[in-house]
Amino acid sequence: MRGMKKFASVADYLKAVPPAQRAALKKLRQAIKAAAPKATELISYGIPGYKHHGMLVYFAAFKSHCSLFGVGAALMQEHEAECARLRGELAHVSKERAELESRLAALTEEHEAERTRLHAGLVRITEERAAEAQARLLVEQRADELGSQLLSVEEAYRVQLQGLEQAIGALVADRDSLLRRLVELEQTPAGRLQALLGKLSRGGK
Repeated sequence: MRGMKKFASVADYLKAVPPAQRAALKKLRQAIKAAAPKATELISYGIPGYKHHGMLVYFAAFKSHCSLFGVGAALMQEHEAECARLRGELAHVSKERAELESRLAALTEEHEAERTRLHAGLVRITEERAAEAQARLLVEQRADELGSQLLSVEEAYRVQLQGLEQAIGALVADRDSLLRRLVELEQTPAGRLQALLGKLSRGGK
């Protein structure tokens, strides 16, 4: 807020402060008025201040905090013990904050490491599943190829079998025809004579 614009009064300054900081500064304003009721409220250096036989205190709102500035030597001496206590508390809070930030950084690092590990595992599983899917696709393609080849072989065998059956049928027909012809020849005189000669040549059997 400091240096951003000029304010006619403390009330105008507080109106321009974010709600959370405004609430804190209003309480601080009440405390200052209760402690120094005769102090004059004013805007000095662009921020609220209180004057009584010299400047007493200032307060201001910043981006992430509020500040109280003490300027009177007598006031500082009067509240030295309280300021020392507050400084000690502030140091303790700062130490705790540093420890929490360190723990947070460590947890964040662990989280990032775990996240990286899980991501790597997910990538590996995804790659393995992709490889399995590719292998399954190749197997299915090979099975289709073998199935097609088997159908082609079966069809070729079927055609060959039909040809063999037809050839056998023709041979049987030829055999039957020859047998009939032989019977016919045997029934003729020449045939009977030839048959008789054949028996004689076999010893009359």
